[in-house]
Amino acid sequence: SRFSVRVREELPDLHFFFLSDVWLDHPQTLVGLQKMFDNCIENSFIPKLIVLCGNFTRRAISHGNSRDIQNYQDNFEALADLIASYPPIARETHFVFVPGPLDITVNGTLPRHRLLSSLVARLQARVPKVHFATNPCRIKFFDQEIVIFRDDIMSRMLRHVVGVKPNVDSETLKRFLVQTILDQGHLSPLTISIQPTLSDYDHSLRLYPLPTVLVMADKYDRYKITYTGCHVLNPGSFIGNSYVFATYKPAEANSEEWYVFPVESLGISLILGCSILDMDFEE
Repeated sequence: SRFSVRVREELPDLHFFFLSDVWLDHPQTLVGLQKMFDNCIENSFIPKLIVLCGNFTRRAISHGNSRDIQNYQDNFEALADLIASYPPIARETHFVFVPGPLDITVNGTLPRHRLLSSLVARLQARVPKVHFATNPCRIKFFDQEIVIFRDDIMSRMLRHVVGVKPNVDSETLKRFLVQTILDQGHLSPLTISIQPTLSDYDHSLRLYPLPTVLVMADKYDRYKITYTGCHVLNPGSFIGNSYVFATYKPAEANSEEWYVFPVESLGISLILGCSILDMDFEE
């Protein structure tokens, strides 16, 4: 289409960043984000969009005490201060926050409401282009549609699968998961007794017609798979031996895995991008 041509010709270097399990209560998370922002500034590379998916806490606090909730709010305020300390990024980048299963929202079933505004007031005040989305949410970019879904769906599927061969490998499981979701055209292919959903909003979980990109943010291993023309990726957890996130390039409709490696002895950090396993397959 003419929009696709325009994106390829006029926006060849445009990137969207996707991060998952951005545990704001982990001492290394803000350090990792700071290193990522530093590299963006040093290389004059300001991403147009950064999507941060939950969980934003390592443990559920929906029934926690007032101190837990205050700490949860304080962590978002610290993130707001960090983003604001990089004026070019705060001014030009759109930040989208997608809640995870452990985050505080008004409902605990799918689709999940956005983060409570009372807990993210400083982010709204200090970051002009911040957006608090539902889970799942959809982003429209010219003729491309990007669906973002944060759920530990692999573990749930494995708990309720009829049977798995003992020697099945991880790549096969990832492929079967993607096939199941896309073939059924629904983000929650399980029964409502296993995965309750709000029937009045079931349409928000449907995937027909298939989007250009489906971000299935999961604590399971990272992957990217293209199936029936839909590019599916899991950015994996941000915190690990290195800081890991995924980038999507609309001009190519393809994603890459990026690492931020701290090199403490030199007082610097390195950011590297590499294409991870990309499986193109048709039924």
